[in-house]
Amino acid sequence: MRVPDLAFFRFFELENVKTREKIAKQFEKLASGKRFLNPSEDPYSAYRILELNNDIAKISQFSRNRLFSDNALSYADTILSGMEDKLRQLYARTIRGANQILKPEDLKALSEEFTQALKILVRQANEKFGENYLFSGDRITTKPFDETTYDYNGSANNYEVVLEESLKVPTFLTGSEIFGINVNLSVYEVEIAGFDDNPNNDDVSFTINSTTIAGDNLDELLRKIQDTFGEGIKFYTYTNDAGRTVIRLVSESSLTVSAGSGTSVSNIDLTGVDNAFKAVNYVKDKLSQGIPLGYEDVYLMEQSLNAVISARAKVGSILSEVKDIKNYYEEKNLSLEKQKSDLSDLDMAKGISDYEKVRLTYDALMKLFTSNRELTILKYL
Repeated sequence: MRVPDLAFFRFFELENVKTREKIAKQFEKLASGKRFLNPSEDPYSAYRILELNNDIAKISQFSRNRLFSDNALSYADTILSGMEDKLRQLYARTIRGANQILKPEDLKALSEEFTQALKILVRQANEKFGENYLFSGDRITTKPFDETTYDYNGSANNYEVVLEESLKVPTFLTGSEIFGINVNLSVYEVEIAGFDDNPNNDDVSFTINSTTIAGDNLDELLRKIQDTFGEGIKFYTYTNDAGRTVIRLVSESSLTVSAGSGTSVSNIDLTGVDNAFKAVNYVKDKLSQGIPLGYEDVYLMEQSLNAVISARAKVGSILSEVKDIKNYYEEKNLSLEKQKSDLSDLDMAKGISDYEKVRLTYDALMKLFTSNRELTILKYL
């Protein structure tokens, strides 16, 4: 065996292996559509692709969060819309009732209407989105409103969802804020024991703030209240279960009422009426006792309705922001995917060209081998 023959054979064997590997790698790039198969081929691009993958993963998570917030808030808005409709009905019924003289049986019937409406309203306020209560704030597994006392048991903080590293949006809102009302009313009842037969002795009296109201008959008492306080005090009368006349006094300013001759006074404390459900319950209880509707009932129902209207406006504002960011995510995701594609995807025309070059190199190697196939070393293969 001659040395030149052996050297040629070893050269061919080495080049054959290298060229086949190049062909296989180039074919794999064409099949996968990737510009490189190993990070070592282009470390910078590989690192940038890793960063872009992380950014795309974040956008994907933020998009899922956005969709979750969108669905939860949309459902909350639907619930609030139904509650607004129900409260509008009750508000209208209260206004009509306050401007009519209702018989005891009418008051009882209206009380039942408020009872059924209250059950619906509380059930809606305790609605869930999936496994989470809509209006419990960040105490999402706690039922927000007690169905007997109507007290709020949720959190004072909204449950927020992260839509970007620097952006959080309230998604499960606090029921105390959504349905809360601020009642600034002074309410007193003056019960009159009766009038005597003497028309000139002012036998019945009571004091409002520092002013004494005295008279010999009901009309005189009411006229003096009107003349003294005007629109500052709303009042109406009814007959209680004991058959006595009661004057109910209502003011948005602070009042102090004390009893005098032939009267007894009681203060109606509304400080505990701090949400829409307690307001409806207050009106319902009055009606069930046969007490006619008046200014404070209209006031409470108006406050309750306005609370839900304001809540819908707030939810709508948040929902608008959540929906608007959808386009931003889609555009940003497209941009990141394009950057990633530019770095990682193979230019098919160039890939095919490179593949053909390697194939031509291999063909040339085969021709070289064929032209020298009579070398002595080949006889020993």
